[in-house]
Amino acid sequence: MFFQPNNRETTNKGENLDITILLVEDDEEVREAFKDLLKAYGHNVMEADDGSSGFKIWQKHRNEIDLIISDYHMKQMSGEEMLHAMHDVDPEVSVIIVCGRLNNSMDLKKARSVLAKPLKAGDLVGAITSAIHPRERN
Repeated sequence: MFFQPNNRETTNKGENLDITILLVEDDEEVREAFKDLLKAYGHNVMEADDGSSGFKIWQKHRNEIDLIISDYHMKQMSGEEMLHAMHDVDPEVSVIIVCGRLNNSMDLKKARSVLAKPLKAGDLVGAITSAIHPRERN
């Protein structure tokens, strides 16, 4: 397992966040590790194995999905391309991008958060909380 959650994520009021996350990751082993972590924190998880299928799932279930967590580098459609396609449809969409290597040519300003791999469970939990409760960010 890539992550070791210590305890369940809570809001500032101490209540568990029960949200639906669309997880978009082309590496099956990494996707399973992310899914295990997210479920350990009580989240519902939908999965896609590339940006194109992620976009299609989001279009079909966007009223059910609270947040998208996506890898950047994928075949078919990158996380960046998917982010922009989603943002064109819904400028309020919440997307967290996870990337192994960041560079200045990436246009990820529309993402709620960009996290570098490898990442700690606490970093992901913090990004999820910030994306779901943007007004509570510092």
